[in-house]
Amino acid sequence: MPGVLFDSDDPAVLLQPFLAGCRVATYADLLNPTLVKEFGPRLLVIDRGHGDPLGLATVADIEPGLLSAAAGAAKIHQWINERRPTPAAYHDRNDWGAVTSALAGAPARHWVATLDGTADPLGQRPAGVQILGAKSLGFHADLTIVWDDTWHPLAPTLIPTEVTHLHALAAAAKGPAESLFAFISGL
Repeated sequence: MPGVLFDSDDPAVLLQPFLAGCRVATYADLLNPTLVKEFGPRLLVIDRGHGDPLGLATVADIEPGLLSAAAGAAKIHQWINERRPTPAAYHDRNDWGAVTSALAGAPARHWVATLDGTADPLGQRPAGVQILGAKSLGFHADLTIVWDDTWHPLAPTLIPTEVTHLHALAAAAKGPAESLFAFISGL
């Protein structure tokens, strides 16, 4: 199921209550253990070439002034060897071919930037497409459509009525389970 992700170079922006429960991403060199704990499993960590002191990055930021396609691909290959989950290359749609070539068949996802509202660059749906920038959103973050929910899956949330239903099912099963246990114990 498609989802959304917000990324920012200001981690505090991503902690705002209206983003609670959403996937978020920021740079590895801006994180500390406290922030990582606050974000929890919804956090995606980006290496832009300024270091990954906590060793949590799974996205290589391949763009001018940051990582080259070759340097980003080398990081992704390293992460695959380290068994980091779902490594990805972040890049502009115009660099897709160069990044794919540099990855040389590595099983990495693509997070493609368009920032003009285009959600299917080059007629494809990669793991994610960054479609809108901060100016369009009205706050200091960019918006990505996540097409591949296996790229950075969110933990499922239970709706209160589902929890009530599960409690009722467990209560209904308790009596028969106790009878079965008593029967088996008597054998």
